[in-house]
Amino acid sequence: MFVKKATSLLLAASLLVFAEADPVYAGIGVKASDMDMVNYMAESGLDSGESNQESLLKRIETAEAELERRKRDADAAADAARVEAAEKAAAEAAAAAEAEAAAAEEAAREEMLANAEYLGTFTLTAYCNCASCCGTAGNATASGVMPTSGHTVAMGGIDFGTKLLINGTVYTVEDRGTPYGHVDIYMDSHDAALQFGMGSAEVYLVNE
Repeated sequence: MFVKKATSLLLAASLLVFAEADPVYAGIGVKASDMDMVNYMAESGLDSGESNQESLLKRIETAEAELERRKRDADAAADAARVEAAEKAAAEAAAAAEAEAAAAEEAAREEMLANAEYLGTFTLTAYCNCASCCGTAGNATASGVMPTSGHTVAMGGIDFGTKLLINGTVYTVEDRGTPYGHVDIYMDSHDAALQFGMGSAEVYLVNE
C-alpha cells in the first residue's frame, strides 16, 4: 500500500514539475493549477485506501492525455503558421519578380525609344494568311518567309527586315501590299484580323 502511494505521489509530482518547467507546454496553458493535483492530494490525504489511489492514477492519466492533446494542437498550429509564412513569402517573391520584370521591360522600351526614329502617325489594319485576305491561303510573305503573329507586318516603301516599334511591340517588315504610312499587321486568324479593325498609332523606326 505504501509503495503504491509513494509511486502515485512521485508520478503526480513529476507531472507537475514537467508541466511547470517545460516552456512549450507551459506556453499552451498546462500548469499545476490546471490539473489541481496538489489540492486533490491535500483534501484526500490518500487515507481512503485503494480507491483513492486508483482515482489519483486515473486523474494522472487524464492529465497526461490532456497534455498530449495540447501538444498535438500546438504542433498543428506551428505547422499551419509555417505553411502560411511560406505561402506569404512565395507570393511576395512572385510579386517582386513580376514588378522587376515589368520595370525591366519598361526600361528596355524606353531605351529602344531613345534609339528609335519617329516616323509619324500611321494607319493600322490587320490581315491573315487566308484566301479572303491574300487571294490564296497559306502563302509565304513577299520576302519569302512565313508570316508570324506579333512579328510580321506589311508596308511599302521600306526595306524588308526593317523593325518598327508600334504600341510597345517591335514588328518586322516582311510583306508588301500597303503604301508607306499604312501598316498591315499579320494575325493568326481572320476573326482576329476583323476584330482588330482599323486604327492609328505612332510608329518608330528601331535603329539596331
